[in-house]
Amino acid sequence: MNRFAFINRITAAIVFAVAFLGYLFTISPTLSYWDCGEFAATAYTMAIPHPPGSPLFLLLGRIFSILPTSGIGHALGLAVTDYDIAFRINLISTFTSAFAVLFLYLTTVRLILQWKERPESTFGSLKIVIASAISALTFAFTYSQWFNAVESEVYAASIFCTAIVTWLITVWLEKPDDIHSDVYLLLIAYILGLAIGIHLLVILALPFIFFLIYTKKFEITFSGFFKFLLIGLIAMGVIYKVFLFYSIQIPFMLDRFGLSTVSVFLMFAVLIYLSFIMIRNNNHNGALIVISSLLIFLGYSTYATIMIRSGLNPNVDQNDPDTWSKFISYLNREQYGELVLWPRNAPIWEYQIKKMFVRYFNWQFIGRPDEYALSLIDHLRNAIGWSVDKLQDTQEDRYSYMYTVLSFRGLYALPFLVGIFGMIHHFSKDWKRALSTLGLFIMTGIMIIVYVNQPDPQPRERDYSYVGAFFAFSIWIGIGIYAIFEFIEEKFKDSDMTRMLTYGVTGVAFVLLPLNMFVYNKFSSSRQGNYVAWDYSYNLLVTCEPNAILYTNGDNDTFPLWYLQEVEKVRPDVRIVNLSLVNTEWYINQMKNLEPLYHMPDGTTFKALKVPVGFSDREILGDPKIPNSSIQPMRWDRRDFALDVPKDVYWKDWVESGRKLPAGYDTMTVPKMKFTVEPTIQGRGLRVQDLMVLDILFANKFERPIYFAITVSNDNMCGLDKYLRMDGLAMKLVGVPGTDMSIDHMYENTFKKYKYRNMNNPNVAYDDNVRRLTQNYRTLYLRMAEYYRTQKNMSSGLHTQIDDAYPAEFTTNQKIVAILDSMEKTIPQNVIPVRDYRLKLAIGQFYSDAGKPEKLREAAEDILANEKAVRLDPPGKLRVAAMFLFNLKDAERAKKILEPMSQADPTNPEILGYYTMALEQLGEYAQAAQVLEQWIAFNPKDVQAQAKLNELKSKIKP
Repeated sequence: MNRFAFINRITAAIVFAVAFLGYLFTISPTLSYWDCGEFAATAYTMAIPHPPGSPLFLLLGRIFSILPTSGIGHALGLAVTDYDIAFRINLISTFTSAFAVLFLYLTTVRLILQWKERPESTFGSLKIVIASAISALTFAFTYSQWFNAVESEVYAASIFCTAIVTWLITVWLEKPDDIHSDVYLLLIAYILGLAIGIHLLVILALPFIFFLIYTKKFEITFSGFFKFLLIGLIAMGVIYKVFLFYSIQIPFMLDRFGLSTVSVFLMFAVLIYLSFIMIRNNNHNGALIVISSLLIFLGYSTYATIMIRSGLNPNVDQNDPDTWSKFISYLNREQYGELVLWPRNAPIWEYQIKKMFVRYFNWQFIGRPDEYALSLIDHLRNAIGWSVDKLQDTQEDRYSYMYTVLSFRGLYALPFLVGIFGMIHHFSKDWKRALSTLGLFIMTGIMIIVYVNQPDPQPRERDYSYVGAFFAFSIWIGIGIYAIFEFIEEKFKDSDMTRMLTYGVTGVAFVLLPLNMFVYNKFSSSRQGNYVAWDYSYNLLVTCEPNAILYTNGDNDTFPLWYLQEVEKVRPDVRIVNLSLVNTEWYINQMKNLEPLYHMPDGTTFKALKVPVGFSDREILGDPKIPNSSIQPMRWDRRDFALDVPKDVYWKDWVESGRKLPAGYDTMTVPKMKFTVEPTIQGRGLRVQDLMVLDILFANKFERPIYFAITVSNDNMCGLDKYLRMDGLAMKLVGVPGTDMSIDHMYENTFKKYKYRNMNNPNVAYDDNVRRLTQNYRTLYLRMAEYYRTQKNMSSGLHTQIDDAYPAEFTTNQKIVAILDSMEKTIPQNVIPVRDYRLKLAIGQFYSDAGKPEKLREAAEDILANEKAVRLDPPGKLRVAAMFLFNLKDAERAKKILEPMSQADPTNPEILGYYTMALEQLGEYAQAAQVLEQWIAFNPKDVQAQAKLNELKSKIKP
């Protein structure tokens, strides 16, 4: 082994170790939100996730789920539990992300060696490996790469596949004319096939690969360049359409003759036969193409597990793809509709490119606003006594356009500048490979934007989709560092100054690029101690009574629940009915006919009940020979419904609502449940999900409890909202209308059953999505405080559980304060801030009404100090001024708020009215009269204002 190879391998090992340990110590100890819960559940049980599935990822997940990795977590001091399968599956992302960093390092080394001779000296070797290591580690700790590396999503494994095929083609570049090097091209083909079983993003690397082949194999001409570019794009399309979709049509068409399986083996046999023909005829290129196709098919064969496992009817069986027709629909993602390039679903530049790509790119290399993170420079400023106000610094611009798209915070654009310098240097030294890298950047960035055609708004940030582009740009960071080394070498030749400056640049570059990136992004990227998704899902499940039916709304209140039920066997008796999925016939059929079987931790088995559905199987599924004969939306006019409520249910709900049983209740006739269902489709139709809510309601007949998660909006409740009682994170359907909540159930759930792990820990990072969801907890506390503020526990004379929680001598106001203090202790605002001024004011108002006006003042001042962070609008500011004026009796503070508002909007009657009151309370009658005179000048017919003006003038002392 020569000197360079030895140094290169040692550095590669160090790069991998640093990245892996960085990810390992920040990995999520359990499941996270979005698709993570679904992937963890389906990997562990080998079930079927949402289309188009990720069979290879599921296979890897199953393998990782049985490894004793929790012991490793304990040994490293990580906060994981022995039974947490999600942690084990998260490790797939940790390993694959670290390997992606490794292959970025190796790729950068080989691209530099394309124009630089392999060095013989140690110093020359160090320059190449140091520059490449800086680029790899900078990429390792970019925000989006790190985000993908610590949770059980497919994007980390996908970027690993992109990284390895990128590296393999650079290996092939060294000996493109050696016939033995073709093994690298064949390996690329096989990895492409395998990668399809994770995510399709890897296909976007094909133009990059084909162009590199072109630059090595052919003389470069203008027409030749575009010809090979076109070939690359066609190859990408062929793999995407022909291999993935059209090839499946053959077994589908032959399925009616019972030859579907035979046809699959026949396709493999034909490709094998063609390979032998090409080899025998010395048709090298033909053999390469045919064998590559065979290997892609072989890798793609992981998708067979989708049909096989679906045929076994697992508990999670999305789209039920157990036949060829349903499998094709599954691969085509038909339930999501067809992607169209035109018309655009949103402005292509202002939204799709600028906001949904450029903004994310800036997060990685220019700066990312983060209200809690500190860069190395910020730490230095703190160390020397220059304070850094982290919170205020971002709140000033948090919701402005420039904040959204461009910020220099934390990174100071240093990675971007080095990368741009590296790109320019790359083009000057080796424009062929530079152009190829640019193509990789465009294909894995801008072209995704063009193809996906995202609508505005998106339900979540999509930066994780473009990590391939960030990977490509990071190559230029390494080349940029090496360009600096080359400049120093050219300037000072082989001298001590050259070495000194090179080592100096190395130190500065490591500190300002990867190290600063690590320091700045660590807090927001770390998932250590973050149990919100697990706890929220657990709390939602335990809210429900036994054998309940729970309606959920979206991914975040469905997928984590699946994980808890399928993997950890938490409350498997509760049947989850997702209101989005229940628009599909396959899901309805599963709800009606599937009795999920669970093998419990104690060795017993448990079978959950079917969901009561009145529709027949034929009405649900229709006739396969008749198009659109399955259950469909229907025309609908406003209709009234009435449903009998069993007496025992009615009076139970009556008591739980906080009412006393009337005398002779057992002989009374209880009223029916009456409600009205309005059209939900353009005023004249009803969605399938609404039909199913009604059908399940009437089929159930109050035999089992029905709940709606509190994230379900009113327009999804089919007019039942007046019969929904808040019991916690879910609302129970009850027979007594107007029952807002059960104070006993609220207390039992909120104070005794629910888990709130680390929600009061300032060292745990929570993103905006988590913060929004956790506001639901605050709602529960405020509803209980509202109970005491309005009821005072006097009207009914009932004694509740919550009364037993406090000393008998506690007054109602003391109980309100105790509830609010418990809320702040469990979910402190310094950990999970209140981002809405109305909620912050409401909390302060509760405290003030309970005898602690200083809390209202504190809330109001905090709102004014952080206007943009709490989305304070002019009406809200006026409301804050009114709080000072009327609740806190502080006219002077109200005047300071209202004076600039009156100057900015002198014709607003509310502002001028409050401003005049404040001035009058302060005894500033002349100024108050002047304000009214200005108003009357614009509104001379305002008799009340004129009368008030006269009153004020009478108070002015001569």
